[in-house]
Amino acid sequence: MLCLDSSIPQETRNSVIPFSTHPVSSPRLLGTWKGIYELRTNITPRHPPVHWTSSTCQHHEDESPAGFLHPLPVPARPWSHICMDFITDLPRSMGKTTVLTIVDRFSKMCRLVALSKLPTSMELAEILIHELFRFTGIPEDIMSDRGPKLASRVFKELTTKLRVSLSLTRAYHPQSNGLAERMNQEVSKALRLLCRRNPANWATHLVWVEYSLNSRINPVTALTPFQCVLGFQPPLFPWDAPSGPVPRVETWYQDCRQAWQLVQRSLRRQGDLHKKQADRHRQSGFPYRVGQQVWLSTKNLHIPGCKKLTARYIGPFRILKK
Repeated sequence: MLCLDSSIPQETRNSVIPFSTHPVSSPRLLGTWKGIYELRTNITPRHPPVHWTSSTCQHHEDESPAGFLHPLPVPARPWSHICMDFITDLPRSMGKTTVLTIVDRFSKMCRLVALSKLPTSMELAEILIHELFRFTGIPEDIMSDRGPKLASRVFKELTTKLRVSLSLTRAYHPQSNGLAERMNQEVSKALRLLCRRNPANWATHLVWVEYSLNSRINPVTALTPFQCVLGFQPPLFPWDAPSGPVPRVETWYQDCRQAWQLVQRSLRRQGDLHKKQADRHRQSGFPYRVGQQVWLSTKNLHIPGCKKLTARYIGPFRILKK
């Protein structure tokens, strides 16, 4: 709707508005006071329209996501709250094509498990017990996206038996599991650097990626995940050791050293600024009230016709209750 100042005569409005608000001219199609002013009316910048958009514009407007990010509550101890996700469709390496990424929300320590395929619900439970729970104990909460493996009735029943709460992200909101998503990005980037010449060799480097991520100092706590969980930083190989008489051992030693250093350099260049960067392209949530009229996004609606040319918003609709 285009709302004009009350001082503008009604007959002027009726003659100007049809020519100033759409598809007859330039981008934004003369829908501002400037376009109206060029039609020789008595409208000036001191008497601008109150709202600059029309009903047609509102159907196709771009809009930033509403609401800023809300961080999850901080756990009280390590490995009490975990989040996890999968990296899939990797080239086959030692019979493996998938990586299960598990992250402790308290210390940000990660556990990377190479798998031959996406597991079933029962297989996933067995993997968690053998690869994680036997070292850390049963967690209080598991967060993941709404994948069929975790959203299944079988996995929900398993978590109920273990007295573990299952937190699944809301539909169309993958940011809720942002810690695991971000860890997947870092793991993928490190593997690309290490395996750029031989992608089918990624499984042999996964251990170094995990150790590097768990040895990286968190800028918030000034501690590494190892230090948060164990209380100390586990030592690695003495990189200044002299060369030995066995070439095979020396080659393996140098390969490990190069992999470690490459991953470390990559991780040092990455900053944990996810929330700040995300909020830069978002807007604060609007306080909707009962009785207001709102426009409904068509992004996730099944509407007949060409999706690309469908209006971005439909409505307006009146809010009946909250």
